[in-house]
Amino acid sequence: EIKDAIIQGFPRRTKSNPMDTINDLSQDSLEGNQGGGSKKAKKFLCCECANIREYVMRCQADIAMIQDAIQDAESRVSTAADASERDYWREKEILLRREKVQLREKEASLWKRLQGDGNDVN
Repeated sequence: EIKDAIIQGFPRRTKSNPMDTINDLSQDSLEGNQGGGSKKAKKFLCCECANIREYVMRCQADIAMIQDAIQDAESRVSTAADASERDYWREKEILLRREKVQLREKEASLWKRLQGDGNDVN
């Protein structure tokens, strides 16, 4: 399945969800940053920004790959030999479009987080 291949290609930094790492770093930064903050907290915050930028770039790359897959699915719909094959590729296209929307939302949330406007990455 195209969507699964794209998702499986998404590298992971940790054994758990990479967003958990960002949330943990953010919490450490906030706790250490109260009352003037410490060098350790500022280092975490700087690390968090770099990680968020990396995840934004990954989202953008995944969005581009999904867009290519959507175009491929659209092409296959128009050249399908029969109705069942056409329906199959339409369903794939719909799933890919949903995934693209979710990634765009994730990207927007990450940008907000990077700017300090949001509290939740998910």
